[in-house]
Amino acid sequence: MRDLTIKEVIKAIPLEDTFKQKLLAEYEGYDEGRKFAVTKVCWDAFSNLEDALRAYWREKIISEIASGTRRVSSEDIENELEKEVVKEIEDRITGQKEDKAKLEDIRAQLEKYIK
Repeated sequence: MRDLTIKEVIKAIPLEDTFKQKLLAEYEGYDEGRKFAVTKVCWDAFSNLEDALRAYWREKIISEIASGTRRVSSEDIENELEKEVVKEIEDRITGQKEDKAKLEDIRAQLEKYIK
């Protein structure tokens, strides 16, 4: 995974959107002590997120291999896992993850009304 900035880490971690935007806007104005504390908390949260994503994608990849929907050699499982985790984090940083989730919610609501 590429090196991330603290602002990218803030974008990736699961925070309420209004709070996330406020933190992004105000971070540079914090004194050094507050920046250090906020940075530590954000990196800890990011580490927890990364661990959770690895566990989720490991289980999903193994399940897909078992069901025959994904073909990966045993040597390539870790590479596939890393690709999926990196993609998910990048999607969170760029905002695509939230957009996809919102679109899924809208689709589900529309399907409910259609049926």
